[in-house]
Amino acid sequence: MQGNYNWDINKKHYIHPNSDEINSFILQIKKDTATIGDFFNNLFRWFDENIEYSRLNNPFMPLQRSDLDLLTKGNGYEYAGHSNSARSVRDFRCDHRFSVRYDRRKQDGAAGEYDAQLYNKRANEYHQLASPLARKALELLPGRKDAHNAVFDAENGPYQDWNCINHHSLIDFYKQVVKNHPEDIRNYFWLLDLLVADGRTSEAREYAKAMKQVEHSYHYEMYMGHICKAECDLPGALEWWKKMTEHSPEKWIVWAVYADCMVKLCRYEEAILSYKKAMPMRPKPRFYDCEQAVAHIYEIQGNYRAAIEMNRQALQITREDWTTEGESVDFFYREISRLEELM
Repeated sequence: MQGNYNWDINKKHYIHPNSDEINSFILQIKKDTATIGDFFNNLFRWFDENIEYSRLNNPFMPLQRSDLDLLTKGNGYEYAGHSNSARSVRDFRCDHRFSVRYDRRKQDGAAGEYDAQLYNKRANEYHQLASPLARKALELLPGRKDAHNAVFDAENGPYQDWNCINHHSLIDFYKQVVKNHPEDIRNYFWLLDLLVADGRTSEAREYAKAMKQVEHSYHYEMYMGHICKAECDLPGALEWWKKMTEHSPEKWIVWAVYADCMVKLCRYEEAILSYKKAMPMRPKPRFYDCEQAVAHIYEIQGNYRAAIEMNRQALQITREDWTTEGESVDFFYREISRLEELM
């Protein structure tokens, strides 16, 4: 065992949180650390070196690197010497609760944003933990409605009950956002996504026109195509999406979006060509959405070897452009391992 600690980690016995051993351990981890980020990096490094566990198989620790990663983003939450970073990490409770302290922080937009991200991240992790349990329950209880519901709830399965899936409340919220900030084109994107998803195409057309008045980007042609598709006018949709690629052929995202449109029509080969056209056009740091999408197509087609190669390329991008450790990297190792088992 590394470090001058006066207990044996191989022995199973209870140590009180206020014991001298714990205090000594904390002081040793804290040594030569300037920020809370350094402290937690030392702590995780100690666990990696001294505790036998696998983040590949058990990625959902109560407090983990990917939780702290969220706190390194944006205003006031950088590790590097900012006073709020210690408070942010402290507010993240190890018993799966986040102390939002809303009364004191309700006017702090950044604080609310990151608290919400942490809540959503943990909710997603719970769904991932629930998924294999729900699938196993359905295997043991075939035909049981509640087991089907558990699988769908864990894996975001599509329900057909309109009263459960419509977005009327969220649409009203985003209409107000657009009304309050009509100059921000991005606000229109979220509202249009909701209107198209609910089939409210006449309203969507009006907001698409208003968006175009703010800025005529490729999004106008993209959304007009989505609206036509929702109205069962596929030729019209294809024509709008073609105009989209003609409007901004130099943008990698346009070809990726065109590929998204094609893959949703199961036009897989056309989608693969467009995704691969977008790949070399991306500036750094590169997003790996295209590789991941192509990997999914290959898996659907049963081409597991090609799917593995796409995941390896996504992993390489992650390591070169984003990070070399944590869940962002571990995810692709798990995907590669899962696909290898299918071969």
